[in-house]
Amino acid sequence: MHVNAHYAVQGAEAEVHGLACHPEAAIQYFATCGADRRVRIWNDERTLRVSEPFAADITSLDWSPTGQAIIVGDARGNVWCLDQRDLSKASHVTLKVNKRETACCLVKVAPDSRLVACGVPNDSHVQILALDHKALTLSDVGGIAFKDRMTNGIRNLDWSVDSTTLQVLSGDNQLEFASVKDKKRVEPESVRDTEWNTQSCRFGWSVDGIWSGNDWNEINAFARSSNNKLIATCDDNGMVRLFRYPCVQAGAVYTEYRGHSAHVLNAAFSPGDKYLLTVGGQDRTVLVWATNFRVSFDDDEQAASTEEVAEINDELADESKAIKQKWKNERRELEI
Repeated sequence: MHVNAHYAVQGAEAEVHGLACHPEAAIQYFATCGADRRVRIWNDERTLRVSEPFAADITSLDWSPTGQAIIVGDARGNVWCLDQRDLSKASHVTLKVNKRETACCLVKVAPDSRLVACGVPNDSHVQILALDHKALTLSDVGGIAFKDRMTNGIRNLDWSVDSTTLQVLSGDNQLEFASVKDKKRVEPESVRDTEWNTQSCRFGWSVDGIWSGNDWNEINAFARSSNNKLIATCDDNGMVRLFRYPCVQAGAVYTEYRGHSAHVLNAAFSPGDKYLLTVGGQDRTVLVWATNFRVSFDDDEQAASTEEVAEINDELADESKAIKQKWKNERRELEI
């Protein structure tokens, strides 16, 4: 597994926070946002579109799986639905917890494009919005409170592949799970076989091996590859690391890359894993890393890019199955 980096032509004017990719592998566009209060759409060479400035810092964004909408959260608690064609503001909702307005630190669109989960920084609360991706409208449908189980707000969250469940990580690294339909917390045992659409939460059995010898507070973001074989981490020291996924054994082997001059705040793999994208804090830079393990797409049919990569993927798949089966067997023994 290997990546090479090149700089995107234009940098941002301030710290970059949010990063999301267009869902179609044939397009290879990605969007960023940050403290300069603008949303930008890029390809691997240059900036394509820039939004009008927002009234507050933009804390997070996500591209809907249909490709039509970009959802943006800001520091004043506004969640915006943008038309991806021109980055115009189609609609917005102002988040309220216990009838008071609050900031939005995180937005994540469900795989079915019907719902948006919004993390609230100070109340350990996730607000759920309904998304009409044709009309580009948002509406509030209720929230999930974790205040009795979590402290220090929401740091990361992931949707299940079937859009029914959330895994949520707090700022002090407490991992909880919730049913979106019932708007309440569920026990970890009930979701142990759940397939997660992304793996941004920094804790869980599938990423335990990453933490061997690493400071919990230094790693800022996780990004799992589209083929579910690798996971990338980025940290306060400007480093980007690649691990095999799942990564459950202590002292797991990784490859390490440096391109940013300071802390790296976010990372994402493009669909098909053609690129790994990372965004910097103080260096205000978007790095585009070309991979050698990507999957190529020809007439919408997926094929391994080389025989060597196919062999590596087969090896990783066998290893992943063995690790998952071992974990399940251990859990059954504990239950007995």
